Formats: sequence, structure tokens, C-alpha cells
Amino acid sequence: MPNWPVTTTSITEGTIIKASDLENNFNALKNAANTLHERFSTLSFSCNIDVKYNAFTSTAATAYQRGLGLSLYGDTAGEHVTNINDYTVFGLFQVPSFCQAVRVRTFDVLNSSVLADDDDANIALADYSTPLEVGIRYASAVSTFDQDAGSAPGTAISSVSFTSTNAKGYTGSRATYPVVQQTTPSTLVLGGQYIAVYGRGGVTYTTNTTDSHIIAPVHFRFHVNMMCDAMVPIP
Repeated sequence: MPNWPVTTTSITEGTIIKASDLENNFNALKNAANTLHERFSTLSFSCNIDVKYNAFTSTAATAYQRGLGLSLYGDTAGEHVTNINDYTVFGLFQVPSFCQAVRVRTFDVLNSSVLADDDDANIALADYSTPLEVGIRYASAVSTFDQDAGSAPGTAISSVSFTSTNAKGYTGSRATYPVVQQTTPSTLVLGGQYIAVYGRGGVTYTTNTTDSHIIAPVHFRFHVNMMCDAMVPIP
């Protein structure tokens, strides 16, 4: 830890300076800058993901997808979502230009989703093989994050997945929530660039007959938080 105010060895014109004196001056300034980094330079970005599907009764033999992607067809009987694997942006942050850059130090995702159990009365067979995925990516332009695209937008920073074969073992179901996952990407994002929070994946309910089936309600709920270094330390 440097003492404040920071002092350096005085250098005058024509004086022979030892390399150790120059190194000591540089280290004093470097340690002071890194101390400021540790104390004063943390930024936090956060957002919520909240996607809800109401229950309805189906009399068709078909598959109904409930995902984090945009619902193209709504929630009424006989209608279903067809973009369970597409990327949907839920939060967008521009790194301030005065920061020059930030380093995404930690990425935290709280999953408090409420999903139907497989043994609910009259429920259709539920397939959870497509994992729920929440992640962050960055790009230089907002237009990179196309809501209609099935391909990954921008450059990956980090992501977490919540996977299982059934609702009772599904991380984040009403049997096990809330659950937090954290990654430490340490990814550098330049000033002026955009960081996007996206979601994808979901659950598919399949009805094999035209008998009456209750397609249960689904409520996907996530809270996302990123802790960033606004002043990247001098190595």
C-alpha cells in the first residue's frame, strides 16, 4: 500500500540516475493507481428477466414450447411458441466512453423460476432437454443484437445454464428455487461498446391425443448482475 501523498525520487537535469531509482518511481505510481482501482472503480450492471405464460386447456395433439424467446403466437389454446432456441435480449448497457474500458469480473444469475411439476393433474408430458440459458455478450453496435436471429449476437462474455430431465430436478423449479450461479469471466469490454443480457431455451409440453390436457402456467424469473472493474489494474 502506498502512503498518501505519493512521493517519488527527484530527478534533475544532468544528474546520473540509477535504474533502480526510475523503477522505484514507476512502482510508486503503479501501486497508487492500483490502490485507486481496488477502492473506487467498481461498476455494477443489472437487469431482470420476467417471462410468464398462462395456463390453458389443449384439445390438440401437438407440442407447445414455453421459452425465454419472444412469444410469436401468444397464449391462447391451440397456439404455441416456435423459437425456443432463439436469442432474446433482455438488458443492454453501453460502457461509458470515459471509462476507456471495463473488465467484467463476475456474472451472477439468480433463478427463481416457477415451473410445473410433471405429475400435476392432467398435465401434458414435459420435456426439459433444451436448457434454460442466460448469458452476456458484447458488440460495437446495437444492431448486432437482432431479436429475430437464431444465431448468437456479438462476442461471448459468459453464460450459465439450468438443466435437468424433469421439473422436480430442474434447477430453479418450485421444488428447488432460488438458485444462484456465478462465473468470473474477466473479459475486457472497450468504452462505447454494448453489453447485452440474453436468454434462450425453455420447456416443451407434448400432447399425444386430442383429449383435454391442461398446459400448466410457466413463469421464468431471473435476476442478472455484473460486477465490473472500471479502471483496469496495471500488471
